[in-house]
Amino acid sequence: MSNVTEADEAALVRLTEAIVNQQHAQTIVSPKQNGSGFWFGGGNMIQAANGTLLLVGRYRNAGDSRTGVSLGERGFQLSVLRSDGPGRPFEEVLSLKKADL
Repeated sequence: MSNVTEADEAALVRLTEAIVNQQHAQTIVSPKQNGSGFWFGGGNMIQAANGTLLLVGRYRNAGDSRTGVSLGERGFQLSVLRSDGPGRPFEEVLSLKKADL
């Protein structure tokens, strides 16, 4: 049994939708390949005093024990990307393959 009222739940839903608005979301780093199971994420971003953004995250692909390792290693690359600021494109400045780590 929950102590959260319907009004509280509705307020929480509005708050989360304001923080993560799927209608306004956009991809800032594309996966290495388009398709189910391919993505870039799981990282962190910092902004330097000069406005430069540094983003670290990992590229994933479709391979894993559930879908078949023949599709490739699922988490295969950790990357650091740089952007000149909000709304500007990111470029990869460092990448480490899973074997490198």
